[in-house]
This record gives sequence, C-alpha cells and structure tokens, in this order.
Amino acid sequence: FLWPLPLLLVLLVLLPVAATTAGSCENGEKSCHADDNSAESFDSFDSADSADSVSEFLDLWNLVDEDDDSVWADMRAIWLWLGCNDEGAFADLRTDADYVLLVDAYVRSMAAHGHTRPGKAFGDVTVTDYNPRDAFKVPVELRRIPEIGGRGVFVLADVKAGEMVWRPTNAAEFPSRETYRDFFAALARGDDPVRGRALGCDVLAWAYATVSTDEENYVACCDFDHSSLMNYPSEGEEANVGQKVTVREEDGRRTLFGCQEPPIYALRDIKAGEEVRIDYGEFAETEGWQAMEMYSWG
Repeated sequence: FLWPLPLLLVLLVLLPVAATTAGSCENGEKSCHADDNSAESFDSFDSADSADSVSEFLDLWNLVDEDDDSVWADMRAIWLWLGCNDEGAFADLRTDADYVLLVDAYVRSMAAHGHTRPGKAFGDVTVTDYNPRDAFKVPVELRRIPEIGGRGVFVLADVKAGEMVWRPTNAAEFPSRETYRDFFAALARGDDPVRGRALGCDVLAWAYATVSTDEENYVACCDFDHSSLMNYPSEGEEANVGQKVTVREEDGRRTLFGCQEPPIYALRDIKAGEEVRIDYGEFAETEGWQAMEMYSWG
C-alpha cells in the first residue's frame, strides 16, 4: 500500500469550548453535520499542562530554512510524532461519524482564517456537510486487508466498464499551510483524543496536493469518505477505476484542477467482491507539498 502523502496534532487549544460531538447519517439523510461551533483562531495555546507538547508541535510546523529564512513544516517528523508508524495505526474501518467529525473540523479551521464562502474557487469552503448518498454510485464496503496492514474499498455488485463509481461530494480543499495545520488542531478538540490522533494519521495518508482551480496556487486535498481508502494497484497490476480527463496537447497535463476533481469511472468490468484500485498519479501533484512549504518526508 502506497501512501498518497500528507498530518494532525493532539493538543488543547486557546479558549475552552464544548467538545465536538460528531453526528452520523441516519434514516437515509442526504447529508450530515456536527454541532455548530463558533469560528476561532488556533494560532495561540494557553494550556500549562500541554505547554511542552504544544511547543514541540509548533516547532515541527515552523522550521526555518537557514539559507533563505523560509518557514516550512516537517511532515515526516509530524507523522512520527503522531505515532502513525505504530502497529495497528491504520486498522480501524471508518464510519459516517468519523467523516462528519472531519468535515466539521475542516469548516472550523477554514473559518478561523476567514474562509467562509461555499464554492469551488480558490479559498472557498468546498464541503460544508458530509454527504454519503451522492458519493459512491455503486454499492461498496470497507474491508481490512491483513497482508498490507490496512484497509480497502470493495464493490458489492458487478460494475460495467465505463460506469460511474464515485463523484467528489466530500472533497475538502485547504488553500494554505495554516488552514491545514489548524484543521488538525480543530480535529483534536473533541472528547476522544485517541480517536483524533488516529483520524489525523488517516488524513496524513489520504491527503494529496494539486494545482488550484485558478492554476496559480497549490492546494491540499482530502476526500472525507470511503474513496480515500482506495488503494494503489499492486506491482504488475493496473488500476480498474480512473478519471475521464482531457489533457493539453502541448504538455500532456490535465485541464481540470482543484480538489473537486472529475468523477471516477470503471476502466474495465469489475466483479462483485473485487477491490477498487486507482492510480494516484491521475490527480496528485507531489511538488505541491513543497510549494505549500510542507515537505521533508525523507
């Protein structure tokens, strides 16, 4: 299993607020959301008990390059600090309640930096409520895969070549390193820090960088639904799902950008019980992490 690339933190933040209570999708609801919370800034910390932990976390996000004085985040160090290399870190099967919590943390972290307008343009809030019903167009389920120590997405019915499998309805777009950092701070403010740490490790593994819709910036993306658990093809195998994207003749690059990427279709007939595999190279722009000053995975 190959990680798509970047984060999290488990710490106490600024003003005390009620713990976030994740909701869940019940009775066929089209979308779900957690309890509303007022927007706050996560740039300051005042918990004496967690002072050392906070200082360590901020150090990892605010490393200074002595050559040009630029500030960047050491993603590999953050990964290790969270315990993402621990045995069983990626064993849990994610639920609706988990995705609701992730969307809520995203909305609050964006609002803390003045991003409140829903939309698809650079800086817009791209998902405001978890919407599972419009995501997968074929029946799927998550399963543990012991041989890789992780999980995968499996179809429950035959899928014909060319059939739409999934569309991006829960894609979160982070326009800056600060909004991405504070997403993890918001995520950790619930009453279950162990769960928060595990979800943070998941996002680190799921997230990818890509070009923004205006083609002038890079953004960090993460789909808060089962699609993030689609694995890369094993060696010698080919993806069985992918995008239908027009590319430019001059450089071979795709013409659609941003986290609201095109839907995913079956590239061949897929039998019931077969795992869905996708080529991350279709949408991930690995240089984006360095452009957003979040790198050093070596």
